Amino acid sequence: MSFFTDISNLKKMDRLIRFRATGTPDELAVKMNVSRATLFRIIARYKEEFDAPVYFDKSINSYCYQYQGRLIIKFEEDKKD
Repeated sequence: MSFFTDISNLKKMDRLIRFRATGTPDELAVKMNVSRATLFRIIARYKEEFDAPVYFDKSINSYCYQYQGRLIIKFEEDKKD
């Protein structure tokens, strides 16, 4: 996968999580075009690298954020003191 494909996939996963539309892990793996095992590795890295408060809600069969927020990937200018 290319760098920009990875970024696009992260944005897609963030959107699905925010809208509580991931489906089950198997369904999300299909949506992300990865295996179930790879999906679990991605979720673990997502939590570790971005401190994303992700959990799976069995009552709605979707991954969710514990509180409102979104993943933002952007350039930020250094502020001069």
